[in-house]
This record gives sequence, structure tokens and C-alpha cells, in this order.
Amino acid sequence: MVKKFNNLKISAPLNNEDYERTIKDLDELREALIYWGKITQRQNKIKFIRGAKNISSMEEYQKIADTEEQYVLDQKQLFTGDANTENKSTINTDKLKTAQIIDREIRNNKAWENEQMG
Repeated sequence: MVKKFNNLKISAPLNNEDYERTIKDLDELREALIYWGKITQRQNKIKFIRGAKNISSMEEYQKIADTEEQYVLDQKQLFTGDANTENKSTINTDKLKTAQIIDREIRNNKAWENEQMG
């Protein structure tokens, strides 16, 4: 059970007092993972549109890709803005970094498994 918490980069609740903090951490991580998943989907959509020969030259799809790209840039600005720009996102920045690390680890593990099978 502790290993599962370690995989999520969250400390397991060892005492009764730790449960509320762990629940809060899990909720924040869930929100960050959902958010990061949506960003990743948009990035993949942009990559697909720009890379597909048939649709990359169509103006309608270029507008879609441009809109998605602007959204991703706007979201990035929320987290990387200068000190004068306040973070208006409800996502915990540390949990977002953790979500990115977890995503990267999962993708690396899948790539490793595919390489071993192939």
C-alpha cells in the first residue's frame, strides 16, 4: 500500500492525524492530473493537425490548431508568469509538477515495455 502512495509522490497516512492531509493531497493531485491530461490532449491535437498531410493545409483545421495552441500558451502563462502576474489557476503548482513527473514516468514505462516486447 505504501508503494502505491510512493508512486503518486504522496506520503502514506501512518497516523490518524495524517488522513485529512493525505485526502487533501490526493484531491489536489487528482485535479492536477486531470488538468495536465487536458493540456496533453490539446498538445497532441495540435501535433496531429500540423502533421497530417490531408488536413494541415485546410484553413478550418489551421484555425483549430491555432486556437488550441493559444489556449495552451495562455495556460502556461498562468504558471510561468512573472512575479507581478498572479496565478489565477486553482491548480496547486507543486501538484502540477508532480502530475507531469508521473505522466513522464508512465510514458517512459510504456515505451520501455513496448521496446522489450518488440
